[in-house]
Amino acid sequence: MLDLAARCQLVAARSHGARRAVTRVGIWRAAAISSSSVQARAWGGHIGVGKERWDALNRRAEHGDSAGAEALWLQLCIVGDPLQIKTVLYNTLLKACANGGDLQRTVAWYSRMRRVGIRVNEKTFGKLVKASARAGDSAEARRWLETMAADFSANAVVVSSAIDACAREGLAEEAQLLMLAARDAKLSLDTVTYGSVVSACGKAGRSSEAAAWLGQMRDDGVTADAATFNAAIHAAAVGGRTDEARARLAEMRAAHLSPNVITFASLIDASAKAGRVDEAVEWLQEAREASVKPNDVCYNSAASACAKVGDVERAEGLLAAMQDDGLQPDIILFTNLIRACARAGRPEDAAAWLQKAKDAFASPDIVCYNSVLNAYAKSRQTRNALDKLQEMRENQLKPTAVSYTSALSACSCAGGAEVAQRLLRQMQLDRVELDKFGRGVAERVLRGGSGNRARRH
Repeated sequence: MLDLAARCQLVAARSHGARRAVTRVGIWRAAAISSSSVQARAWGGHIGVGKERWDALNRRAEHGDSAGAEALWLQLCIVGDPLQIKTVLYNTLLKACANGGDLQRTVAWYSRMRRVGIRVNEKTFGKLVKASARAGDSAEARRWLETMAADFSANAVVVSSAIDACAREGLAEEAQLLMLAARDAKLSLDTVTYGSVVSACGKAGRSSEAAAWLGQMRDDGVTADAATFNAAIHAAAVGGRTDEARARLAEMRAAHLSPNVITFASLIDASAKAGRVDEAVEWLQEAREASVKPNDVCYNSAASACAKVGDVERAEGLLAAMQDDGLQPDIILFTNLIRACARAGRPEDAAAWLQKAKDAFASPDIVCYNSVLNAYAKSRQTRNALDKLQEMRENQLKPTAVSYTSALSACSCAGGAEVAQRLLRQMQLDRVELDKFGRGVAERVLRGGSGNRARRH
């Protein structure tokens, strides 16, 4: 159970919008209309709405085919139909727009519904909340939930949509406030709803809160699925909390659920963030032993761990293993190889991997080039750094503040101050501004000193 202190902390959250929604939700009233009975009358034939067309409209709505639904809606929405029938027809059209994630279209049809005097009900607002969630707009989802609560009861489906919208944006406080209100209102909450709260905490890196909701879910008699456990493991991974990730994995297995590729990707990521290369590679091996084929995310996370400690050989081994598994190494893996070389003080190898990335992808991104520049900065290779800056421009890549900082860091040889002045003039032409670290590097070089150390990547 969530303890009282944790609950008070949640209620004291800064989100006024969520708090207003919770206040309204706390006095939800009973629903006024049963749309299922209206639907049954709608296909009766006495008003000209055939069941086949109605079923076709529902199918398009389920698949989010708003254009197809609108075409059928025009045939079905006969002038003179009872208003209740029109409410159901409009709601079905809103469902099509919502399932397609088209918030603007959903709101437009709702506005038309209001304008022509069609009665709205709790399902109408439910579609608006869902459309907002699908569009990733949690503020709109909460606003529609609050509007709905003024006149209708909210149900678990609608609240789940609002919580899901918060989860997509990692708004943990708002998601938890809505969840607390839903539990206080004795709504029947399912695995998906709890999973959304855990996911919201996970995206915000709040592993202890994710674990608390996982425990609350168990106490409430709701069975957690693999996705919910994965969200909790991800929450630990965000902060590199490997022990917590292992604990959630143990709970997952105790619930007789098998870890999947998403589980192992999060476990590897947790180890990588903690800088534990051996552990990250061991998780790859454990995935194979569990008959789970690692994907590119798994390999990229493990390579990131190698990059942090400059373990070039192991990073190269990961690339070979990835290819053996039938996966095509992507730009992220090449970037990690370059970063590993830079960390190990091997600029020539970093440049060689950049060339291999160019051969494989035609145009490496800015992160690849900045990693090579960082390698040259660490070894004070001014000429090579300048050549890479020029190569970036030739490849239609505009140097960033990180690019210029690395190039300035490389200017520790004789005449470095003059080169730095040219770089600063070019930087002004590119309208690039250095941050505090970059300005410090530039000042040291201009005074005739060393650029000190390059920025760590």
